[in-house]
Amino acid sequence: GEEENTQQQTVGPQKIRLFDSVQCTYNILEQRPAQALMEARAAGMDVIIKEGLANGRALRHPTLLEVSRTMMGDGDDDDFCSPDQV
Repeated sequence: GEEENTQQQTVGPQKIRLFDSVQCTYNILEQRPAQALMEARAAGMDVIIKEGLANGRALRHPTLLEVSRTMMGDGDDDDFCSPDQV
């Protein structure tokens, strides 16, 4: 439970936290750690995201491409923002 997590993150009688931050792979393709990252942030920890663009694979993801098409422009291909601008 939540109490166990708090105990695992602290040491000593004064409950000093072992870590101030967590680092994790998280992106449009890998979202399984979302809940754990939100819990870490709620506990006051810094969250460091690795592979935020999935080593470039996210730039070709259909959802990201669709969002980039709607972000700018009037439908002319020259006016769309590129996925890396989203």
